[in-house]
Amino acid sequence: MPETQKLIMLIDDDNVNNFINRKKLNKFNPQFEVIEFVMAENALLYLKDSSNKLPDVVFLDINMPSMNGWEFLDEYKNLNLDLLIIMLTSSIAPSDQEKAQSYKEVSDFWRKPLNKENLAKIFPTVAV
Repeated sequence: MPETQKLIMLIDDDNVNNFINRKKLNKFNPQFEVIEFVMAENALLYLKDSSNKLPDVVFLDINMPSMNGWEFLDEYKNLNLDLLIIMLTSSIAPSDQEKAQSYKEVSDFWRKPLNKENLAKIFPTVAV
């Protein structure tokens, strides 16, 4: 598989945000494969299934109904996976950023929507 073939997981209850972020990812690199989950519980089920390909990056929203981003992270800890997880949120609350930094599983905290500059930080060799 070429280095550029990356699997990106979007976890956000807002279909419009998922659509925009998918477009930005595909524009950044058309070879990215993007999977979307509007319910964090379904993303966890996907990650628990060993027959599924693990994502290279998980973009996780905070404020979602049913299971929010924090609850997802608490459950994710039990999976013993080591994925690159980036909080992708519209939250401007400093407390959310501080809380994200308290999770060793979270590598960064970005504001929506995705942008080319941030993507280039984690995919420096795949920008087209």
